[in-house]
Amino acid sequence: MSFDAASVAFREAMTETRIYLASGQRSGERDYDKEASLARFWLKASSESRRHAKRLSDVCLEMSNYWACPSDNPFEHSQEILDSIEIIFNKDREGREIMMRESKKNEGVV
Repeated sequence: MSFDAASVAFREAMTETRIYLASGQRSGERDYDKEASLARFWLKASSESRRHAKRLSDVCLEMSNYWACPSDNPFEHSQEILDSIEIIFNKDREGREIMMRESKKNEGVV
């Protein structure tokens, strides 16, 4: 599992979550099949990132568990969910360090 695969899986889960939340806010209707699909996207992101960023992987697993069985209406918490995703991706020190290290490897600096 490469860093690129982990990054793609995370971004895909993040994008699909944003699309679903925006769509649900407009329609007001939940789509349980889509929520199950989001659980699988986040599970894949967790699995792909486990080797590269354990903390990020753990949070992705939490997101997977949430979407597998949300106890309340996710549209009521859309902004909180999106904010959490952004914080995880943009401000996680471990993730930044890994991205910098991988970038240097790809450039042949390391």
